[in-house]
Amino acid sequence: MRGERFRILKARRLSGVETLILEGSCLGTFAVPREWTDQALPIPLVFLGQEGCLLEFESLMGLSALLRKIRSSPKKGVDK
Repeated sequence: MRGERFRILKARRLSGVETLILEGSCLGTFAVPREWTDQALPIPLVFLGQEGCLLEFESLMGLSALLRKIRSSPKKGVDK
């Protein structure tokens, strides 16, 4: 089914998974998880029905510490 296009009839949650009901050919309809399609939501928190930040505080603090370490280390190699 890779590369094929199907009309979306409806979206629903089945067993906690966001699912798309698609119109098939002569076989009728079928369901696939939204994340298997090009309709997948890009942010996991949105998929879970929660709003959230793209960057977490802990991740930003880790990045900040890494940048401080890089800036304070002596330069080596070609860029001396």
